[in-house]
This record gives sequence, C-alpha cells and structure tokens, in this order.
Amino acid sequence: MQILTRLMTPLLLALSLTACVTVPQPARDWVEASRATHDLIGPRFIAYVEADPALVNDPLGRASLIEAVADWDFMIQVGEAIYPPLPAEGDSE
Repeated sequence: MQILTRLMTPLLLALSLTACVTVPQPARDWVEASRATHDLIGPRFIAYVEADPALVNDPLGRASLIEAVADWDFMIQVGEAIYPPLPAEGDSE
C-alpha cells in the first residue's frame, strides 16, 4: 500500500495542478471542501487506526493508513498554496 501511495501521489498532484489551472473557482472550492473534510475525518480515522486491535500485529499496515492521511493533508496543502482561501466578505485587507 505504501508503494501505491508513493506512486499515486505525483499523479494526483499533477491532476490537481491541472484542475487548478484550468478551472480556478471549482478548484478553490474543492480545496476548501477537502480541508474541511480532512479536519473532520482525519483525526478520527487516525484514532480509530491506532486503537484497532486487528492492527496490533500489523505495524506496517497501521503506518500505511496513518501515512495515507498525511498524504491527503499534503495534497490539500499543495492546493492551498496554489489557491489560498478567499477572504470572507467584509474582511479588510
């Protein structure tokens, strides 16, 4: 699974960058929605993985699942660097 994650990350990054360049607003919306989803689900998933008794004897499996959440966060950070959140209406610059 770790090898698959390492192979897919550059591909997903390239696809994300392409989407961000061609369709700015939907890309920004996707980044903001992904951040909100990650912040809600990521910590809970990591807590579940760390507490799952089925993974006690599978430290590599546990690590790869936790790394998948870190990779997800990395992809969101790339998107945020390209399309930072817009200031809320009424915010002064």
